[in-house]
Amino acid sequence: MRHEWYGDNRDLLKWATLVRLARENGAAVLWIWLLTDNETRFEFAEPDGADFPEEVIEHFRDLDDIDRLAARAGIEISHYRRPYQGDSIAWFDDVIAGVRAWFRSSPDPIILFLDPDTGLEPESGSTRAKHIRPGRIAELFGILRPGDTLVLYQHRWRDKEWKNITTQRLAEALGCTPKELQVFYSPVAADVALFAHTKDRP
Repeated sequence: MRHEWYGDNRDLLKWATLVRLARENGAAVLWIWLLTDNETRFEFAEPDGADFPEEVIEHFRDLDDIDRLAARAGIEISHYRRPYQGDSIAWFDDVIAGVRAWFRSSPDPIILFLDPDTGLEPESGSTRAKHIRPGRIAELFGILRPGDTLVLYQHRWRDKEWKNITTQRLAEALGCTPKELQVFYSPVAADVALFAHTKDRP
């Protein structure tokens, strides 16, 4: 995800979904930012090309402000924040180590929230940093405990059946049926959806 996108209607849907799931499952949220570089420069074209004041950028694009949401919603939100340059064994090894450290410190269920720029890698096989590969999702889901939930952010792509296709591909990666996935979407942000699956308890 990019700082420049933070705080729009997609984030309203994103965090409404996560707060709802956290409350329903008595779970904490572990937010994995697949954090990519901004493409937008916040500056005046006229009259002088000066940058926007940093205080304004931080006020409206402050990812760390999520702590205030956590306090008001009465849930715990932690995050893994490192630059993401695309598929990398070392990057995902670090994430896995961080999740396992979380398990050692807390017996409570978690919601592992994967937040790439646009979601699941397309079937064409692109591995750009805006996507996450199905195999990596499967790897992360594999280390979760029974009762933990994986949530994936997905942006619409050029197929009117994009939600159904994503459901099918994600179900295959997670080893479940499409009917076992929860899909959250809203007219507030009709171009995105969140897909969730909870690991079965024995």
